[in-house]
Amino acid sequence: GSKSTNEKRRERLLSEGISDLQLARLHAPIGLDIGAQTPEEIALAVMSEVVSAHRKQKQTSAENEAKQVQSPISSL
Repeated sequence: GSKSTNEKRRERLLSEGISDLQLARLHAPIGLDIGAQTPEEIALAVMSEVVSAHRKQKQTSAENEAKQVQSPISSL
């Protein structure tokens, strides 16, 4: 939805007891801003954001894993 629709949704969810932490997980408006106008372009914008979020999540997981790996020399 639009930015104004998103703001109304956030206000409603807050009034219903949803926490700020839960609200922070919402992504809206959905889709990358590519100037989409047709249904096909909107679908492409939405899927592009999904792929981007997925890749960022995988990258963050890999970075966290790399930080947890200890050097064999450091344990001596």
